[in-house]
Amino acid sequence: MEVAREKHLRKVLGDSLFDKVAAAKLLVVGAGGIGCEVLKDLVLSGFNDIEVVDLDTIDVSNLNRQFLFRKHHVKKPKGETAAEAVKVFNPAASVRAHFGNIKDPKFGTDFYSKFTLCINGLDNPSARRHVNHMCLATGLPMLDGGSTGFEAQVTVTVKGETECYDCVTRPKPKVYPVCTIRNTPDQPIHCIVWAKHLYDVLFGPADDSNVLRDVKEAMDEVRANGNGDAGELLFDHLFNQEIVKQGTLVELWSAARPAPTPLTLTEARAAKGDAAGKSVEDAQVVWSLQRLADLFVATVKAIYAHRGEEIGTLTFTKDDPQCIDFVTAAANIRMNNYRIAMQSRWTVQSMAGSIIPAVASTNAILSALIVQQALHILREGELKRAATQARQAWIRYEATAKGKVAMGSQLLGPNPECHACSNTTVVVHVSSVEEWRINQLAKVVLCGQLGLSQPMVVLGGDMIYDPEFPEGDHPEEGAHPEWTLKQWGVDSSKVLGVMDDTQKRDFQLVVQEAPEILEREEEFPEKYFIGKVLPPRKAVESEENPAKKLKTSG
Repeated sequence: MEVAREKHLRKVLGDSLFDKVAAAKLLVVGAGGIGCEVLKDLVLSGFNDIEVVDLDTIDVSNLNRQFLFRKHHVKKPKGETAAEAVKVFNPAASVRAHFGNIKDPKFGTDFYSKFTLCINGLDNPSARRHVNHMCLATGLPMLDGGSTGFEAQVTVTVKGETECYDCVTRPKPKVYPVCTIRNTPDQPIHCIVWAKHLYDVLFGPADDSNVLRDVKEAMDEVRANGNGDAGELLFDHLFNQEIVKQGTLVELWSAARPAPTPLTLTEARAAKGDAAGKSVEDAQVVWSLQRLADLFVATVKAIYAHRGEEIGTLTFTKDDPQCIDFVTAAANIRMNNYRIAMQSRWTVQSMAGSIIPAVASTNAILSALIVQQALHILREGELKRAATQARQAWIRYEATAKGKVAMGSQLLGPNPECHACSNTTVVVHVSSVEEWRINQLAKVVLCGQLGLSQPMVVLGGDMIYDPEFPEGDHPEEGAHPEWTLKQWGVDSSKVLGVMDDTQKRDFQLVVQEAPEILEREEEFPEKYFIGKVLPPRKAVESEENPAKKLKTSG
């Protein structure tokens, strides 16, 4: 027997669409700012069978915009909490939560195939790309929503009919030249990136790609030979001894760019304390050098004393207060070394984590647009027709030509050059086939940029990289992941086959050597470029404070 709400919905939607909505099985990926609003709108719109996947737990900072959560929910899984909360709006709805990473193998093609629609509300480009690939592999229509402060959009992906997430060229996260991070920082962000690398190399897993990997060996030796506190020893090594060495590199310095100034712990502790009237607990003021030095030493000591079992697994995260304390202190002390204006803890956290405050009203409007597009797809039934009725919707608070906050545009067809949804050969230019390793190509390009999960690489019938057997004894088992591309015989005359069974992807890859990339480090700091032709040189724009930039967020 239908309740009053269902009767009203049936009148609004019509019998046919109401029945399709009630029978639909939806996958919602992400239970954050967008996901909370979407789940609420879905159950209020008559959707009764929903599964949500999220790997995060609730932080107190989420409570100002993710309204399904309350203070007593802090530290609980977002997906499970949101699933339980929305049942208040529709007790008859079945909302099942999965606490885990959507990229885990358990969420494979069999998992996606049981759904009618997928709604993607993630803020992580890599995860969004992965969901896009899985939906393409299973033919599952996907609604991808993202908000950027006061702006937002929802796009609809229907395989073979519309452009997918990878059809559009998206800006890559800013990567800085190694020499700038290690030797010649001149902006706060350079020191913040350095501090993030430092945290990872000291407390995280071994990583040959970390620009500060040599610091780990040096610090192990310092700790082995020293008798003092770990934090004090680390302070002296990083901000005094290493800075003294940097000063001897006379070719780097000039009157316009003087050498850095070393700092001892005694000097730092003798520096003037926080200004009167400013609480040292206020994260939005710049702390004194004295407080930063004490914070650095205390944080290092605390990690070694209380998180010893975690050392070797810790990596930077903006949600770990102790991690942010370390990065704030280390980055600011290095700024002092190089005469760069120091920053508040809040600013450091914002820049390090690329945090842009989300706007709750934007997410609420976006959620309504997402559900509207879901209704368009279900109403049409046949996906080819649905692709002509659904829209890409935009939210802009600033005045538009028509004076509307929300506007729509017709969906575009697939990009014929897209590596994800079109049959195209991917061309990647690397600085040197003698330096690039096959596992580096897999990790940086295939996984990092193209979004694959478990890529296999084949050359002339032989498997030259297989993530399942990275240490095999035979070439066909993906042996020698440390071999260079040249050692494997890879050059521009060879066509590599790339496969990822988890995403049902299969395409061809051509690697071209482009030594001129080394001369354009500002443009290609990771020493590669994806595209058929290397672009002409361009002027490098000055870097802005990332805390002032907008970021797609959930």
